[in-house]
Order: sequence, then C-alpha cells, then structure tokens
Amino acid sequence: MVLRPGDVIDTGTPAGVVLGLPGTPHLRPGDIVDLSIDGLGSRRQTFVQA
Repeated sequence: MVLRPGDVIDTGTPAGVVLGLPGTPHLRPGDIVDLSIDGLGSRRQTFVQA
C-alpha cells in the first residue's frame, strides 16, 4: 500500500465502546489527540465545540 499526501487513515472504534455512558462524550472540547507514524510524520488535533 502506498500512502500519498492527503490520504486519510481512519481507524475508528468498535461499536458500543461508549455504551452505558449517556451524556458523557468520548472526546470533549479542548481535548488534544496526537498521532505519530514512524517514517510518515505526526499530526495534532485539538477538538472544539461544534
């Protein structure tokens, strides 16, 4: 597989990961997610209120 600039890697989560936690979002405004892949680079995403 060859990755090219602009390709998106979406890992997602299995269904039901946050079941049983109503009103408790998995990610909240202000949370920061860092992703790093050796030889490819890194990405930082800060979540904001929609």
